[in-house]
Amino acid sequence: MIYNIIMLTVVVIGVYMQNVVQKQYTLRLGGVKNSNYVYYFMMVIVEAIAFAVMSAFFFKADAATIGRAALFALAFGTCITFQFLAIKNGSLAITALAVSFSLVIPTLYGVIFLGERLSALGYAGLGVLTISLVLVNLTGKSGDKFSFKWLICLILAFLGNGFCSTVQKIHQTAIGEVDFHEYMGFSVSFMLFAMLFLCGVFGVMSVVFRTEKGELAPLVKKGAVFASAQGLMNGTVNILMLVLASRLDAAYMYPVVTAGGIALTFVTALIFYKEKFKPWQYAGYALGVVSVILLSL
Repeated sequence: MIYNIIMLTVVVIGVYMQNVVQKQYTLRLGGVKNSNYVYYFMMVIVEAIAFAVMSAFFFKADAATIGRAALFALAFGTCITFQFLAIKNGSLAITALAVSFSLVIPTLYGVIFLGERLSALGYAGLGVLTISLVLVNLTGKSGDKFSFKWLICLILAFLGNGFCSTVQKIHQTAIGEVDFHEYMGFSVSFMLFAMLFLCGVFGVMSVVFRTEKGELAPLVKKGAVFASAQGLMNGTVNILMLVLASRLDAAYMYPVVTAGGIALTFVTALIFYKEKFKPWQYAGYALGVVSVILLSL
């Protein structure tokens, strides 16, 4: 029961609210050149501070933990950078759906390398997922514009998100069966080093890819609220996902978390952002939800 409550929290805070916060930021400040690097620099600073505070109670690290943290930082940095650009250049609902399909990466990792079982319905879910991807990306009439920039950003966000979850699963597996305090020590240290790596990366990128002259101060002032909110939400979700990864199979956990998140994001995009879709895209979105449900059976 407690793990179902944690998964619900992850869905609402992690998958849904983060997408909405990011969409709000892109609508208000996304037009400022290279604003995403400053935004994510502020976000990971907030996360690093939060994990530094937690490390006063939980801290246990070794060279392997730091190495896995670097891999996670690479995957996470790729995901958030290109998901920002994908949302900026395309539909929130379709972007969130397609990125959420990256659940197949940790799911297949669990099946292939950890011996976790995927049912016949799960394999059917992979097939339905493929059909869904095709349908949601069909533009329809020849006159409709298709953004290859959006597609490239989407693919990179997809891969980054999938490998984020996979590295988390690898880290949890490497820790093994230890008591709660030691497990949290390794988990908090893992996230702290990952965020410190990203502080350096986005700090450098903020300098190299500077915003327009005179835009930095108002960008920081107006964007800090969004960045801080997303940083705290993302930090909370990553810790909760590490806790879940220690107790639940990847083939069950990731599909369930994804199904709820994409459904909530779709409703928000439809009602609040007035996004319009073709009939087959609605069908593709519905099949996407069906696919993640099948993957969890």
